[in-house]
Amino acid sequence: MSRKQIILDTSAEGSADVTVEGQNPIVINTSDRRKKLCSEDKIRIANGDILELIPGHYVFKYKFLPVQRHISSSETLEKVFIQRKRC
Repeated sequence: MSRKQIILDTSAEGSADVTVEGQNPIVINTSDRRKKLCSEDKIRIANGDILELIPGHYVFKYKFLPVQRHISSSETLEKVFIQRKRC
């Protein structure tokens, strides 16, 4: 395995583009297929897909965790003020 084996470029929708940078192949297991990728190959993966950095070893599951936006206290106070003003 190389120091820079793959690049993951994630999207806000939850998918990720995987580019193989190292000389060793990787394997991607999706819900319906298993695909071997060699150096410079690319593929789009989705939530739950499995990456094998050395085929059969070093197995990782791609899990998309949506980021929840936290409302600051000033935004909360502003919303409360607007709601009270309308009443």
